[in-house]
Amino acid sequence: MMTILFDARAAYLYPGTGLGTYSRQLLLQFLRSGLDLGEEIYYWRPHRRIGSAQLRKDLIRLANTLEKEPRFWAALMEKPVCERGVSLLHLPNNGLGGKPPAGAGLVVTIHDLIPYIMPETCSKEYLKIFTEQMPYVVERAARIIAVSNHTRLDLERTFDLDPQKILVIPEAPDPIYRPMGQQAVRAALREVYGLDSPFILYIGGFSPRKNLTALIRAYARVRLDLVCPHELVIIGKPGKGSYPDCRKLVSSLRLDRWVRFPGFVPTRMLPYFYNAASAFVYPSLYEGFGLPPLEAMACGTPTITSDSSSLPEVVGDGALRTASDPISLAQAIAEVVNQPQKAADLRRLALNRAGQFSWRRTAWLVAALYRDFLRYCY
Repeated sequence: MMTILFDARAAYLYPGTGLGTYSRQLLLQFLRSGLDLGEEIYYWRPHRRIGSAQLRKDLIRLANTLEKEPRFWAALMEKPVCERGVSLLHLPNNGLGGKPPAGAGLVVTIHDLIPYIMPETCSKEYLKIFTEQMPYVVERAARIIAVSNHTRLDLERTFDLDPQKILVIPEAPDPIYRPMGQQAVRAALREVYGLDSPFILYIGGFSPRKNLTALIRAYARVRLDLVCPHELVIIGKPGKGSYPDCRKLVSSLRLDRWVRFPGFVPTRMLPYFYNAASAFVYPSLYEGFGLPPLEAMACGTPTITSDSSSLPEVVGDGALRTASDPISLAQAIAEVVNQPQKAADLRRLALNRAGQFSWRRTAWLVAALYRDFLRYCY
């Protein structure tokens, strides 16, 4: 029997991030959907089979107390990989951090090429690791999963690759993102966060490419033109990136009373924010996929995104797409918030578009890729 090894580090170490969500959802779907690969699948902790009750328990609880192991590959992966004689190794975190043994097929998932497209937005450490390892990763990989056509095109433009080795398999919103009753949603946000006013929402990181200073300037322009007072709620882990600049800008524009930074919000609470928001705005300049807009749309939230990178491909006609400058963003916010019919139309279109994506289908396509590779090569 052939053995497949899936690197599940991100599911444990980076919960709530795009990489963590991707790994966790694939593994959960392999368990829940009963996908029969006819192979043994192991995840990275030695001697634990992916179908075990303990793995199910670990993934659902997302035990994230593991310490990051700087020598992860040598300490936890190299020995079991070599001992098991792995037939296929899947590295879903942009292919970084692993060395497939001789004879093993390598499948990698590439989420984006930010260090090549917008290097100025990356830390020096990550930029160095990514640009040093990625040429080897894409050359060594037998199959590359790109999460969007935009990422596929970035790969083809950046590296001399055979297009036949790249397969586009999109991500999807978690099933927890769905329409909820407004009364319960608002009561929960009032009790936990003291949030009782209508609001415009952003959820994501503070990288400069997220373009949050443009969102704040747009909000400053449009706030007084809205039919009723709206706050701006910006959810994300504070500290790095543009966070200090955002706080300074809010103060300089005298918006401290109106702009809230709740910080990190547990995943279980995010559907409440999405459902309660009058509009979700995602002004990012570059995304390999962009899950937050799709999560908002799955909740039926009127969604506004910048018309750049992969976002038009992901949101389709389910969101209002606009240029990423403050004036264009302000006009889009006013259009959604001040026109009830426009908001209602966007809710309907958002739900329809989000319904076209599912992690079950994504996992099925990944499993089919495994099967095809093993059938062809073995």
